Amino acid sequence: MARAGDAARLPHRLESLLQSRWLLVKARLSISLIVAVTSSCIVYAGEMTPRPVVTSVRLYVLDCGTITNDRPEEFGVTRDEVKYTALADMCYLVLHPHGVLLWDTGLSDTLMGRPYFETAQSGLGIIKLNTLRGQLADIGLSPEMIDYLALSHGHFDHSGNANMFAGSTWLVSKQEREKMFPLTSDPAKDYSGYKNYDKLKTAKTVLIPADYDVFGDGTVIIKRAFGHSPGHSVLAVQLRETGPVLLAGDLYHYPEERVLHRIGASDAKTAAPHAREVIEAWADANHAQIWLAHDMSLFQRLRKAPDYYQ
Repeated sequence: MARAGDAARLPHRLESLLQSRWLLVKARLSISLIVAVTSSCIVYAGEMTPRPVVTSVRLYVLDCGTITNDRPEEFGVTRDEVKYTALADMCYLVLHPHGVLLWDTGLSDTLMGRPYFETAQSGLGIIKLNTLRGQLADIGLSPEMIDYLALSHGHFDHSGNANMFAGSTWLVSKQEREKMFPLTSDPAKDYSGYKNYDKLKTAKTVLIPADYDVFGDGTVIIKRAFGHSPGHSVLAVQLRETGPVLLAGDLYHYPEERVLHRIGASDAKTAAPHAREVIEAWADANHAQIWLAHDMSLFQRLRKAPDYYQ
């Protein structure tokens, strides 16, 4: 049986109980808030990483997609002669003490996660597992932090994310820019992937001559290799430890083309054979490695960003 005093103390006990429950709820809310804030920090840590400061040139290899269903016969070799019919699609970031250069932008990030059958119908079979934006964030960079953009050429698998860098200074030959933005025809019909680079038309642009020294110290040079496209170019990078590396774009597609001295019928009708001779001679004279953008064997061996070569 309850006593009279107990009844009198009941409101106070109830109030105390409610206060305790409220304190518990507040504690749980506080913990949830801390977890949420911490999780947010973890999610966005890459984006908040400060821009790397370097004292020598770094070269990052970026995974910009894979073309799985290509036809090697178009490039002068057969399926029996190549180790891999699939083509890697590599982009590269050059971090220099005086700025940042992005070389090629690969397959569009909009292809990320798309069903394979969609792209296979085109005869290409594109797979996109990593976004270019995300890989830059892993290095500590955003598109707005890229000082210079240069494309080996404007084809869709090398310019797929170019619009993302319309705020950068675009380094391009007069010949390639005129191919990408022709005055007498519809560029959307002439160059596949036009919609992925059309914003470059109003970007700050430097029309570069042959052997353009990007940073003025001989470490990063854009070299002409016209043929595969009217203004096709390659990039020579001098690294302190690795030595000279030449990023060859589509000078070749398969490494077997180099070994077997083959060339596709369409490229054979252009200046591409002469460009190959000139670039090979330069590489021999400078003891430079030649990295083909689509070489799947090479892609498997190379260290990928955020790791780098220097």
